[in-house]
Amino acid sequence: MADWGLSADGRRKIRRAHNLKLMHEEKEIPLPGYSSPTFVIEAKGPSFALPSQDDLGFSNVTTCITVRTREGVAVRGTLKDAIELHATYARQIFIQQPNRQFVRTCSIDALRATWFHFDRNGIYKGCCPLNGTYSGHPQEFVQLIVGLCSLDEQVLGFDTSVQWKADATGRKASGTLTTVDDESKISKTYQLLYIDPLSKNCSICGTGSRTWAVRDPDNGQEVLVKDSWREESWYPEVEGLKAARNLDGLVLMILYEGARPQTKDFGVSEYVPSEERPMHHPESSCENKILSRVVLEKYGPHLFCFQSERQLLCAIRDAIAGHRNLLLEGGVLQRDIAWRNILFGKPGASPGNRGILIDFDIAIPVSLNKPGSSAWGHPQFMSIAILKNAHTNPWDKREYRLAHDYLDELESAFYTTASVMWELDKPGTRQDPCPEFVTEWLNSLESLTKNLEFKMDFILGEEPIDPTEFIAPYWSNASHRLLEGFYMFTRQNARYKDEARETYGDIEDVLEEPMFSESVIREDYDYVLNLFDVAIKELDKADEQKSDSTTQGMKRKADEVDGDLLTAQEAGEERARRRKLD
Repeated sequence: MADWGLSADGRRKIRRAHNLKLMHEEKEIPLPGYSSPTFVIEAKGPSFALPSQDDLGFSNVTTCITVRTREGVAVRGTLKDAIELHATYARQIFIQQPNRQFVRTCSIDALRATWFHFDRNGIYKGCCPLNGTYSGHPQEFVQLIVGLCSLDEQVLGFDTSVQWKADATGRKASGTLTTVDDESKISKTYQLLYIDPLSKNCSICGTGSRTWAVRDPDNGQEVLVKDSWREESWYPEVEGLKAARNLDGLVLMILYEGARPQTKDFGVSEYVPSEERPMHHPESSCENKILSRVVLEKYGPHLFCFQSERQLLCAIRDAIAGHRNLLLEGGVLQRDIAWRNILFGKPGASPGNRGILIDFDIAIPVSLNKPGSSAWGHPQFMSIAILKNAHTNPWDKREYRLAHDYLDELESAFYTTASVMWELDKPGTRQDPCPEFVTEWLNSLESLTKNLEFKMDFILGEEPIDPTEFIAPYWSNASHRLLEGFYMFTRQNARYKDEARETYGDIEDVLEEPMFSESVIREDYDYVLNLFDVAIKELDKADEQKSDSTTQGMKRKADEVDGDLLTAQEAGEERARRRKLD
């Protein structure tokens, strides 16, 4: 092949790579740090760039080709072995070419040329028979090679709305991102603030999400652009973000493209079945996936980057209020409360926007929320009820499943609050050593079963466990009381949902009607928000007392609380006790 001299004005060139090291960048899977395919097609253009080291890497190739022959005889090997190898190549191309929408590679032996197509739906394989002289199906074979060398970046699987310019060394120096707003139909080109995305999902299958930091050309402000794939039947994140507009405590969407490329347009329909895929490759879906793009306001960092105790409590408090606003005013359940999905508001943010709830990938309107066996969200923050759902047989109607509701979300908010206080000793510092209980909790994330067992013992054990036993000395008495109250609230409601599961467990069909009235929902949110309000006021009172003691010589205990605050907390407890079914 190299002797054919295939090239295109230097923009495409076949290179031998069997003795080179094409370095890997991802760290999620324990693979070798480099790959050495037989050949690669080196490329130049707006979507390619030289790697950080050497002159050839996964950042500047269109494809990888393996040749598996020995003295004219095909080398034996399973299809799964070939897919494993080429999935590694494809993964690296997706990571190092972040505007890739699909990747195609090729494996050649004496009998056939097998090509692989990788996209967010899974893996597809095709075959071109050969007879040892590459003349079995010459037209198909030539078309395959020419396609892998195409000068059209869209044919190669690139999203050409993201483009870069190279410096004198051939490495990316600047870039732009162009989008067309679905509502105004106006095209806008943003300048990339960084060459690479701020975050990216490294899996081949799935959402393939990318978040870009860009500058708005109209006002010079920094905004974020999020690209992600969803199954066609899923509720679009764009719709959840529309519902969140003008509501406090929720991320603001500036503009969007709801339906960009779709996997059904990539020319493949039948993906490799699970028994032929690599062990680490996720389950592929036969359903069409759609790429969407949203432009979002930029906020502060996530909760683990807190600068003060008060800042943290205010952020969690306002994000929970935002979750309530989305549910009761927008009619949407977010379903993914976690510390990484709560950001600090902009500098000087007013109450209500000191914490911002983000990431509506798995949000769902209340009208479509039905019981099921799927567990949504991050396992660390999943409620007991959702984990129990995940352990049911979806085909057995005798097993009762509860719909994912706001109580599951408030339980996630408790785990979020506890995780920060358990894992961090003070701003920017983790507890060292980490308490054994917390280590056990983190280790339980290895499986949903272990996670459920841990939370059952912690939340639903015969005797309540003091959650403040595991937090560092940094946290004040106000945070202690908050965590204790939040734990008891979570324990009470987890028991309530467990009893509901047992009560309806002998019916044939799952209960699909909402279990709570709006007044009860508001009371529960009010109770939790009151816990935070009381703690924040205690911190403010303690600061005032410190100031008084400095200026007037007055000394008061920091944990003293005015009677009106205690009364407010008692009122919240009374509201929680009044919960009842509709």
